[in-house]
Amino acid sequence: MGLEIYPQEVRASLESLNRSLESVTENVPLLKSSIEAFIGTKDLQSTAFGSRKDYMSRGHLPAVDGQLNAVNQFIEANRTHISYIDNYLGGEGYLSEDRISEYFARGT
Repeated sequence: MGLEIYPQEVRASLESLNRSLESVTENVPLLKSSIEAFIGTKDLQSTAFGSRKDYMSRGHLPAVDGQLNAVNQFIEANRTHISYIDNYLGGEGYLSEDRISEYFARGT
């Protein structure tokens, strides 16, 4: 016996992962607003603070946006995978490599 898969367990794992990823995205607005508040503050005007603000503006904000984009892409890919499971394997409780090979050997 080769590969074995339990589609509903895979589906449950993907849903759980998406919940975790979505909780990450919930914190992004607060993080971005904190960075933007630091960058925009007029009270901190020294050369060192200016360099730090520039670094936060050019480094951290784009990195946060990139990470948010990556997380959203993972969420969407997981949703697509869940959709495939529902559409093609929704009624299957268990699949094995042998069972799949038999299916294709019959031509059905």
